[in-house]
This record gives sequence, structure tokens and C-alpha cells, in this order.
Amino acid sequence: QWYERAASLYCGEYLDNLYYDWVLPERQRLREAYLSALRTLASFRAATGDYEAASALAQRALQVDSLLEDIHCDVMRYYAALGNRSAVVRQYQRLQKVLKDELGMQPLATTQQLYTTLLKEVIT
Repeated sequence: QWYERAASLYCGEYLDNLYYDWVLPERQRLREAYLSALRTLASFRAATGDYEAASALAQRALQVDSLLEDIHCDVMRYYAALGNRSAVVRQYQRLQKVLKDELGMQPLATTQQLYTTLLKEVIT
């Protein structure tokens, strides 16, 4: 419940309209704490079988930083656990697009392997 409360208090980047050197480390620390809380909550929800809530929490993290490949992988796992093959495909395509557009890269080999494995496991 503390993680949920902490995550609910996050209202965006800390002092996002200021660009002083002293703001940046605190902004990054709070952002990382928020992402950590979301990931912990998502893992807890998944462990209890609530994959819908887990995927929603992970998607909130991706709204903050869409380049977090490990969270994209978590979302694909949650969708696979729900038996939603098309959502797994869409999530992987979203990851591919964001990596290509932002970094000019493809997903890691381990992510590609996870995707292939999940597609084989989820039959619709």
C-alpha cells in the first residue's frame, strides 16, 4: 500500500520548467524512485495473478521513459500470461519503433528471443 500511495503522489518531472544544475540530480532521483515503485507494484500484481493491473502499472512507467526495454519485456510477459497474443505483438512493435526512432537500434537479442518464445507459448 505504501508503494501505491507513493506512486499516486508523482505528478511529473520535478520542477520541469527549471534548468539549474542543482535540480537535475533531484529530478533524476525522484523519477527513478517513481519508476522503481511502479515496477515493484507491477511485479507484486503479477505475482498475485492480476496481470491487467501489472500491465497498466508497467505502461505508466513507459509513459515516463519509453526506452526501458526491460519494462517492455515485462508488459509482453503480462499480456502473454493473459493469453493476449495480439497485445504481445503490438507491444513488441511499439518497442521496435521507439528504439529505431530514438536510438536507431533494434531490440536486444534477449528481447527478440523472449518475443519469439512468448509467441510460441500464446496460442489464440
